[in-house]
Amino acid sequence: MAKTIFWVFPLFLLLSCQSQPDFNEKGKLLAKEGKYEEALTQFDQATQNNPEDIQGYLNSAQTYVLLRQPEKAFLSIKKALQEQPKCIECHLLRAQIFFLMQKEEEGEKILDELVENNAKSPTVLQQLSQVYLILGAQAHKQKNYIKAQKFLESAQNCSPNSSRPLLYQGFLKMEQEEYPSGLVFVRQAVKQEPELEVELAKYLEVYLPDHFYGLTDELGSEKEHSLFVNALLRKVTEQLFEADKAQWREWWKEVLVGYNKELDKMRDKMQQSLPQEPK
Repeated sequence: MAKTIFWVFPLFLLLSCQSQPDFNEKGKLLAKEGKYEEALTQFDQATQNNPEDIQGYLNSAQTYVLLRQPEKAFLSIKKALQEQPKCIECHLLRAQIFFLMQKEEEGEKILDELVENNAKSPTVLQQLSQVYLILGAQAHKQKNYIKAQKFLESAQNCSPNSSRPLLYQGFLKMEQEEYPSGLVFVRQAVKQEPELEVELAKYLEVYLPDHFYGLTDELGSEKEHSLFVNALLRKVTEQLFEADKAQWREWWKEVLVGYNKELDKMRDKMQQSLPQEPK
């Protein structure tokens, strides 16, 4: 069975209408403590007191999502949309519910419509970029590279100046051994937002051992990329070396042994290509 792509919104978004602050606030606190059933009682009370206040419906829907009860979440979000058909948070949560129900095409359709209908709203597009970014990262984790690329490109299109979609696309490319194009994305992301080097270093801690030769050998002929990746490799390996000197000393020994073997092969090949002296 295919894994469900699923994301969780920031818990209990604050909407502009807050006519039932006591019930909703109590419910949010209970939900954050994991007391979901008690929280739902508070949200239900809020909506009973004022059916036009959609915050209770929205909070109930998010709670049902956390309980993995999409059918009940769908009913709550439907009531919210009846009161406020243009509520962006409601449509985002509705898309999430479709993903939870494994109706990904319907969820994607909602997101695409939100992009089209809010093309001139930077705030909404930024929200959508974050959603696409989470979906892309989750698809990447599931090794669904085609879907991940699609979501990450959508994240970038919604927020062209964002650096993180570039970084994640770089990770995606490198894992598929598309090293040159992957590093183009990574370099651009780090150039735009130098703070991302920290996240990049953490990623390379896991990624580096299996792809060391690919990153170095594949890029050996491209000076700009080589300088960049060598600096990163040096920085990351220094950090790892300090964290666990014994482990990484052994790992570097293996690397050197591997290079020595390759050098021996090259030396043998060169000797075989030399003209042989007549016997």
